[in-house]
Amino acid sequence: MNQQEMETVISSIDQSNWIRRRLSQKDQIAEALQVVELVVRDRTELAATAIDPQLLESFEQRVSIWTHASNRALLSKKVKHPARIEWKNTMPKQRLFRDELLETIAYAVRANAESVARVTSAIKGYGHFDRCLDFTVLGALIGQYREELRAINFDFDIETECARRYEYLSHLCSTMRMNPIYVQEMATYEKQAFTYMMIALQEIRNAGLYAFRHDPKKREQYKSGYYKVISKQRWSEKPNSHEEV
Repeated sequence: MNQQEMETVISSIDQSNWIRRRLSQKDQIAEALQVVELVVRDRTELAATAIDPQLLESFEQRVSIWTHASNRALLSKKVKHPARIEWKNTMPKQRLFRDELLETIAYAVRANAESVARVTSAIKGYGHFDRCLDFTVLGALIGQYREELRAINFDFDIETECARRYEYLSHLCSTMRMNPIYVQEMATYEKQAFTYMMIALQEIRNAGLYAFRHDPKKREQYKSGYYKVISKQRWSEKPNSHEEV
């Protein structure tokens, strides 16, 4: 089976059959690579247990596919979408424009305390979309206090500018919100690739435990790293576990 055929099989693994990773990525990779070495060293003994030969033949490639999928999934969470970078860079300018305009409108209605309170409390929320709505709110305030603004020689082209900024930020916002879909796709494929690898790893591990049932040293190498870690943790948590009896 070539890699493309493997990837087709991997992508078809249903969520109900996913195997949950119990070790850290680093420890799981180390354990998988150790089993790759065991397969090379003990190929004859493992084959004698009647294990599916295809599992032995494909195991190293399964490990490679999962390792790459795991790294891609990890990087997809860290890599910043270009729209996010643009958003971060533009927000200081957008906030300055917004705050100066709010001050201007508040000055225009300064004779009416109720209007001043309405203007100064108009900007709400902390999310990305709230920052887009800021400019819709500003446009509405300009329309509401048009006469007061005309009295201080307000430039009404700014009303059009508010609409333009709303469209610009809304586009950035919607583009950023596409990124989680890619992240989810990478996470899903990583879990599928991990399951595909673990199906073979568990079979190889069981075959090794049987093949070397009379060789404690080699048999130990086929035991799950997860259960070794858990056993060590449980031992360390026992009262007086480090005291001599």
